Amino acid sequence: MARPLLVTDRRILEGPAGRRLLALLGAAVAVFDGCGVDGRVADVDACAARMRAEGLDGVVGLGGGSALCTAKGAAIAATSGAVRALEGLADLPAEPAPFVLIPTTAGSGTEVSPFTILRDDLDGAKFTIGGPSGFARAAILDPLSLEGLPPQVAAPAAVDALSHAFEAATSLRATPLSDALAQRAVRLLFAALEGSIIHGDVAARGDNLLGSSLANLACGQARLGLAHRLARPLEKATGASHGRTIGALLPLTLQAALQARLDVVPDLARDMGLQDHTPDAVVEALRALYDRIGFDPTLPPADTDAATIARAALHRRGEPEPTPNAGDAALVPAANGQSLPLGAARSLLAQVLSGDQSAGASITTALS
Repeated sequence: MARPLLVTDRRILEGPAGRRLLALLGAAVAVFDGCGVDGRVADVDACAARMRAEGLDGVVGLGGGSALCTAKGAAIAATSGAVRALEGLADLPAEPAPFVLIPTTAGSGTEVSPFTILRDDLDGAKFTIGGPSGFARAAILDPLSLEGLPPQVAAPAAVDALSHAFEAATSLRATPLSDALAQRAVRLLFAALEGSIIHGDVAARGDNLLGSSLANLACGQARLGLAHRLARPLEKATGASHGRTIGALLPLTLQAALQARLDVVPDLARDMGLQDHTPDAVVEALRALYDRIGFDPTLPPADTDAATIARAALHRRGEPEPTPNAGDAALVPAANGQSLPLGAARSLLAQVLSGDQSAGASITTALS
């Protein structure tokens, strides 16, 4: 890349990582620093138009998952056109412009993912594009990039990374390769998060970043689970961030998912440093980690009820419309092969919306 576009947000650009990167790239580098919460189609379109107008030949993304998805989207739109039309395609119609990604949070792992998640500015819905052509040319994991990251930002990002690892580990589509990645991610994250987030330890930050990337590679192989299936409509209903929403769901969905993959529980318990190799112990250790890193799993009030959110999770764009009168026998599917009956999903969401994080027997036994 001779003339790249640096895609980031103003806070990061003015922080330690942004200042270092600008010094390396030179003052003449083109900069888009308008990224906000979530990668948005309007920002992607603006970046791609600027690349074409100014003859820019690549993208450097610096930031959290939102900035990195904006950077990826810009590289894709520069060669493939309108990104909204790419949803549902098995691969991108054209090779993206070259792009390099540098995460400044250790959470989404999008720097090693071939998929890009964007928010539609028209209806507010999130959608995913990508495929085998969607990988970055390079992902740079530098512990110094986490310098200055406040715990209230770092903790939800870390919980998102944990969700990727746990959902891959409990996937019905898991392979020995995805298991190796997921379990290593769990081991790294559980050992490093307190030191990384609370104490600012450089080695722990490195393990935090590596664990986050490994977790994304794992779920790229084994696919995401029930927390992610329920998260999108729950985010829309509450206005909560992705990491906070996932964190509210994860203890309850994990309790259910472990029942379907009891074979992996001893390995996960060992990776978490536990003597008790039971699903309850794994979930309680997750909640205890929340406390240590200062993560609050409660959500803002929703603008709708749990039943409506559950039904929204049942249906996604491009899938058949659910039967209007579908009862509890309808299944809410996850990409990793697991599913919850609609009634169980509704109960789980109601529990999350109430702020009750205790285990629910009706939920843990309802996994299909």
